[in-house]
Amino acid sequence: MPKTASKRARARREARVVRAHHTTLDRPITRRVPAAKQRRPRGFAGFIARYPWASTIFTVLVVGGLVGVLYVNHVGPFAPPPVHPCNLKTHVCQKPAVTIDKHKLYVATVKTSIGTIVINLDAQNAPLATNNFVYLANQHFYDGLTFWRIEQKGKPSGLDPSTPSTLDLIQGGDPLGTGRGGPGYSFNDDPVVGDYVAGAVAMANSGANTNGSQFFICTADDSSALAKSYSLFGHVVSGLDIAQKMTKSDKILGITIVVENLPTPTPGNGATPSPTSQGATPSPTK
Repeated sequence: MPKTASKRARARREARVVRAHHTTLDRPITRRVPAAKQRRPRGFAGFIARYPWASTIFTVLVVGGLVGVLYVNHVGPFAPPPVHPCNLKTHVCQKPAVTIDKHKLYVATVKTSIGTIVINLDAQNAPLATNNFVYLANQHFYDGLTFWRIEQKGKPSGLDPSTPSTLDLIQGGDPLGTGRGGPGYSFNDDPVVGDYVAGAVAMANSGANTNGSQFFICTADDSSALAKSYSLFGHVVSGLDIAQKMTKSDKILGITIVVENLPTPTPGNGATPSPTSQGATPSPTK
C-alpha cells in the first residue's frame, strides 16, 4: 500500500511538470489609468494635445504670415530681379539720387587710350554735377566713349569747321559722338564758383538746367571766352598734357572714383581749400 501511494504521488508530480512545460504564459495584465487621472502635458505641448485642430490653424497662420512678410518686402523668393541703373547698350540711365558726401574729396582717374588724366571733383561747390559724374563713372557709362569735340584757338572749330575756334578744350561723354547724346535725363545747374582756367572741368549743356553726361576739360585758359553758364565741378591735377594731345579717335577706357578726406585746414589760412582752388572747372555746350 505505501508503495502504491508513493507511485501515485510521483506520477502526479511528473504530470504537473509535463503540464508546466506545455502551458503557454498569459500576457501581462496592464491596468488602464482613467482619463481623469492621467497626467497631461502642460504649456504649448498641452495646447497642441488638447486642440490639434487649433495647432494646425496656428501653423498655417504663422507660415502664411511669414510668406506675406517676404512678399511685401520683396525678399527671398519674392526678391525682384536686379535692376541695372544704366543700360549700356542704349546708354539710357535712371536719374540718380544725390548720394555723395559734400565733406569728402572725390578723385576721378580717367584712363584713356593715350594716357591717364586725374581730376579732383568739387563736391562742396558743385554737388549735383559731381554726384552725376561719380554715378555715371561707376556705372561704366563713359567706357569706350571719345572726346568728340576738340577745340584749339585759331584752328577750325569742332562745331563749325568753317570758322576758327576761340576756345581750347576737349568735350566728351556723348554716346552718339555728335553732341546730341546724353543719359536719358537732365539735371539742374550748380552755381558756378571759379573760372574756366586751364585744367578746369565743367558740364556741357544746351541751356539752363539741361546737364546730362557731357563734360569738357579746358586745355588752356578759356575764362574770357566762356560765359559762366557751365557748372564747374573739378580740376585736372595730373595729365593735362594728355588732355592737350587728345584727338577724336582717342577713347576713354574707364573712369575710377576714389573717395578721400578733405585736407585739414592749416592754422591761419582759413577754411579747408576747395579741390578746385587752383582754378575752377570749365564746361562747354552740349
